[in-house]
Amino acid sequence: FQQAQAIVQRSLDSEAGIYALSFDQTGSRLITCEADKTIKFWKENETATPETHPIHF
Repeated sequence: FQQAQAIVQRSLDSEAGIYALSFDQTGSRLITCEADKTIKFWKENETATPETHPIHF
């Protein structure tokens, strides 16, 4: 982040990398700061199952 007044760019991809992440005070949302200068808020999908959203490492 070279400038304090940088324009935030929309992004649909997370391919550039994540610089930082933290949970909010309630622990229900994850906040990520990404290399493409975006900040994203993530909320758990309570209806997800291992069958519908498998994890592949």
